Amino acid sequence: MRVLQVNLHHSRAASAALSVAMKDCDVALIQEPWTYKGEIKGLKEVGRELIFNRSIPYPRTCILVKKGFRILLLMHHFSRDLTVVKIKTSSGGGPRKIILGLAYLPYDQVEPPPPRELERLVTDCMANGTHLIISCDANSHHTS
Repeated sequence: MRVLQVNLHHSRAASAALSVAMKDCDVALIQEPWTYKGEIKGLKEVGRELIFNRSIPYPRTCILVKKGFRILLLMHHFSRDLTVVKIKTSSGGGPRKIILGLAYLPYDQVEPPPPRELERLVTDCMANGTHLIISCDANSHHTS
């Protein structure tokens, strides 16, 4: 599975460049997608599934997955700043389940990092012995 992590900085041009890069990629973990009127724009590609919290306007994380992958949305972990999926893959010794978590840690967050929702994800995966990959935009200008 080929995974790309990118912060689009809400840019239309960066979204277009990502569309080109997706030809060689299976999954894109995206922070700060381009949004307009509360919706993610520029990423509705043929052959890809766009995953994000659809109940919140202006999400700051989303995952773009090539069709054909068996995915399960872990909605109990979704928020504006966290998107989580379980993907079944075949690698080496057979099928494997991997949790992909994508987090955005805003610079103006009141509580110190990591946010509770991210801590819950890590705790759940440790308790279940599940493989976890986290992509995180931790904002280097955060005071912590």
